[in-house]
Amino acid sequence: YVMLRGAYLSPLFPRGCRTSNNLDILVAPENLSEIGAALINGGFRQGKVSEGEFVPVHHTEIINSGMRGETVHYIKEVNLPHLKYLVADLSFSFGYKGGDSVKDIINSSSSYVKGELCIPIPCVNDFLIHLCANLYKEASEYPFIKLKLDMMLYKYCDIQFLLNRSGMPDAAGFVRRAE
Repeated sequence: YVMLRGAYLSPLFPRGCRTSNNLDILVAPENLSEIGAALINGGFRQGKVSEGEFVPVHHTEIINSGMRGETVHYIKEVNLPHLKYLVADLSFSFGYKGGDSVKDIINSSSSYVKGELCIPIPCVNDFLIHLCANLYKEASEYPFIKLKLDMMLYKYCDIQFLLNRSGMPDAAGFVRRAE
């Protein structure tokens, strides 16, 4: 698996400038059961939060979620200030259209290490492609626009921050990887 978006970026920003209320995790499809079981053993449950309360979902919805390349959210009540629930989003497709090689992305990953913190992350090109694809998805599909997820400034800041931190990726290599 590799961690996406806020799990890696939040600790890099100055304290309080970038927060995250969920864990976005890219998982090889054959490891979904194992990682899901680890989350369940860690106190997470599958469901959704509605009006501030956890709502379990029906088994059918859990099965149907796989058609979107992701699982039903894993949610744990943590009761922290400003964060009642921690959500883990497991995806087993890098894009939202499928057809990509999750194993290749995971195999070419690296780790961000700071003290005892070790976060497996995609290589810079894959991470940047993911940020751009996620931004595009949420800016171009009506359900996301209706939820006002289409123009959230932090998504643009994440891309700018990653580019500034890692240096501009080799443009030709980036385009080849994106294709």
